[in-house]
Amino acid sequence: MMTRNGIRRFVFETAVIMIIAAIVIIGGYMISRNEENKRNQAQYIRDFETVLKAESYEPLNTAILKDYPDIKACYLAYDSSHNRSGYVIDIESKTDDLRSVHLLVGIDYETSEVTGIEHVYDETNPLITDETAFENVRDCLVGSIIPVAITDQGTVPDEDPEKIIMTGDLRDGTYYAQSMTADKDGYIDFVEIEVAKGEITRIQWDAFNIDPTTKRRSISSLSGAYTISGDNWATQSYKVCHKMLELQSPDKLAMKSDGTTQLVEGVTCNIRKFVELADECIGNSKAGFDKNRYFSALGNIVTRVTGKSPEDSGIVNEEGYIVISFKDNPEVFTLSKTDSEGNKKAYATIGVRLIESGYQDRAQDDKGSDNGNEGSNDDPKEPDDNREQNEQQNQDMQSKIDPGEDGKSDDKIDKDLVGSVDELPLAEISTFVDAPAGYYKEVRSTISSLNTCYKFLKDYLNWLV
Repeated sequence: MMTRNGIRRFVFETAVIMIIAAIVIIGGYMISRNEENKRNQAQYIRDFETVLKAESYEPLNTAILKDYPDIKACYLAYDSSHNRSGYVIDIESKTDDLRSVHLLVGIDYETSEVTGIEHVYDETNPLITDETAFENVRDCLVGSIIPVAITDQGTVPDEDPEKIIMTGDLRDGTYYAQSMTADKDGYIDFVEIEVAKGEITRIQWDAFNIDPTTKRRSISSLSGAYTISGDNWATQSYKVCHKMLELQSPDKLAMKSDGTTQLVEGVTCNIRKFVELADECIGNSKAGFDKNRYFSALGNIVTRVTGKSPEDSGIVNEEGYIVISFKDNPEVFTLSKTDSEGNKKAYATIGVRLIESGYQDRAQDDKGSDNGNEGSNDDPKEPDDNREQNEQQNQDMQSKIDPGEDGKSDDKIDKDLVGSVDELPLAEISTFVDAPAGYYKEVRSTISSLNTCYKFLKDYLNWLV
């Protein structure tokens, strides 16, 4: 018969044995799980490092994935400090003729740059059937910032002299242009140039914010509130403007498809907006459309869209800039074409001078119709040489961007256009690329996959664009 002390000893020893057993089981489980995780990570690294190098990867579990059936899986990539560095997305999409493209896509966390694309050769009815085709697709799109669109159906060599915008016939004065939409951080880029004796003598590139409490981008970058890789943005902006003064042409900055340039040492930022706005300033100079006329025309556009002047709308900031983003009014600054089925399709964006010229042309046509003649010379029309300049720039715009993208029209609203690329507003597109000759369909299908990745990440991260 066990005594009370014996029972206590028995219970104690049993408890110790159970604790030791639990420790062994838990320890064994942890070791086993750790080994399994190492095996998984080793497999992830083998599968993903060609599209996005990272120290570790984790599958992303989110209900949002169910809204994107083309996306098979998404993985979060982390650096050595376990900071998120990007995403690897496994996506398989189908073309209109039911051919498939299965890809692994790497996307950088900070810049939304496509870091790599790999083709998974397991489709039943593949669109891309050989390595040469895929290499052309990959070389065309890696380095792009999503979302992406095609500019045309053929390539124009960078050294083609017809592509360079020469700055001859510039009129002396101060000329200005600003972006028609704000970026995802709320900044509206602007460029201002001064011309003396037919040459550009001063250039400024900066951005103000739709949030009145946020300072200019240059000031924010100097204080550390706005950061990019490499030197601060203000320094990079200065370097770009200084190089432009040397070259006297924005196209000579050798901008790549992803908006970057290797021509200006120390510049890592996207210069696409600068190139576009500098080009617009040059066009304004040739047309004699100076800064004062620009602000007057922009004010007229605001009044037409909102029914109020910029001052009455309270959108003129302390520095005198008109702070407005036309993101919700793409018909204001987007050109469209009607396809064979009667659908409106976006194919280019235009600046204030051409928008104002269009208003004047319509007013002149209306007046001519009302009076039974061609209208009065009292209308505020631009001189004939300026009108020819506008028409030429309009034609140039039409030749740069492929109109064969998805378009929409809405009969319920009185708008000329609600256009899109893969159901994304044209103004939202970050990168335009030229499809290599003979590979338009492969590039176009891959772009659709990249834009699907963008839409998914936009939903997942709640991006404000």
